[in-house]
Amino acid sequence: MVFSCKRGYHHGNLKTALIKAAMKQLQEDSLESLSLRGLARSVGVTPTAAYNHFADKTALLVDLKSAALSQFDSFLADALKDIPADQPEQRIRAMAHAYLAFSSVHPALFNLVFNWVPDLERLTEEFMVAGGRGEELLREEIVGFLQQQGQQPDDYQAAIASLSAWSMVHGITTLLKSSTVEAIIYCHNWPEDLNARDCDGCYRMLDHLVDLTLAGLRTGIPLIERHPPSPA
Repeated sequence: MVFSCKRGYHHGNLKTALIKAAMKQLQEDSLESLSLRGLARSVGVTPTAAYNHFADKTALLVDLKSAALSQFDSFLADALKDIPADQPEQRIRAMAHAYLAFSSVHPALFNLVFNWVPDLERLTEEFMVAGGRGEELLREEIVGFLQQQGQQPDDYQAAIASLSAWSMVHGITTLLKSSTVEAIIYCHNWPEDLNARDCDGCYRMLDHLVDLTLAGLRTGIPLIERHPPSPA
């Protein structure tokens, strides 16, 4: 008698296999379509085995978002590899380009990173570490840029400066992804030079916004006060 069996996942790698299966499914389906039962079926185990690693779908999504954040952080860091540390302006620009590129190369992961937020009590330590790494990387470059301008921002000013740059990059990325900029150019007769239909045009637009943001940071940091003066 010949026996054949399907090799299953032992307890050491099933969790990783489920995360990978979820990542793959997200390339084609929505976040809402994910289910632990479906993922268990896709990797050849019982639902009970999947629930041994994830108490519910939210637990799965927390770990899935942690993995997506780590991939996003690595994508940003890779953009800086060939740029010397003493060139923060070029490094900030490279991070902005990588941010926009990630939204195009990995749209499902980008949406997961920024469009799904769990209740705070469900956050894991891994999630919190991954969630702050990208901002820390940007803040380091922003502080380096400001120091080259002869400024010494405190922690509050550095955080506001980082938030300013992040808001700009995320804002234009979202507007470009949704074709909102392209629609405004068409409907409101903006100059055709503002081309949002191809990569070169989008990155050129982004570069202009980076220039404006950095110009504002050069002069605006002294205006940022942790405790604004009380009204007279």
